[in-house]
Amino acid sequence: MAVTGNEAPASASRERLLLAATELVAIRGYAATSVEAITSKAGVVKSALYWHFRNKEELIATALERRATEWIEGVERTVEGLADPAERLGRLLDLTRKTVVAQAPPVRLIYALLTERGEQDPVLRRSIARVFERLRASIRQSMSELLDLPAERFEGLALLMTSALHGVVFDYLADPDEAWLDRWLESIRGMIALMLEDVVKQSRQ
Repeated sequence: MAVTGNEAPASASRERLLLAATELVAIRGYAATSVEAITSKAGVVKSALYWHFRNKEELIATALERRATEWIEGVERTVEGLADPAERLGRLLDLTRKTVVAQAPPVRLIYALLTERGEQDPVLRRSIARVFERLRASIRQSMSELLDLPAERFEGLALLMTSALHGVVFDYLADPDEAWLDRWLESIRGMIALMLEDVVKQSRQ
């Protein structure tokens, strides 16, 4: 349904707030991003933020989930249509490499917020937990459709891949060595290939 009348400016201001919050927090961090900075960048009055969101925490949690979901959906589109499991796995790991090296905004935002606010902000923590579950669900569904097996068979694989992503991000931040990153990803590729073989073997028994 088309947005008309007063709904159009309201929807536009909400989108500008979400975009401004994403950009500012990714660069400055949570504490250094004030409500005033967000509304100024978004080009809206301060009351507009509280019209759309209860507070800064809800705005940033919503922005985080929105941006992360867009990123995951982009990954899904990239591997869609690849019928060979090894090729799909390779594409996923190539995307992981690019994401880590570039420190793509969704990843930078997630980990920055988790380390800075995770302990004291349950709203944000739940948002990040939903993002990670969305990522695991995407992996499970992708492999389920590819190999025509129940999605729950790939729970271990999804856990391994997301846990590996966590480790790669933090290790690369500590030591941005691309040669090391390639070795790390190659090890992950080998482990995942073995897990896939085991899942397929068990399904035939």
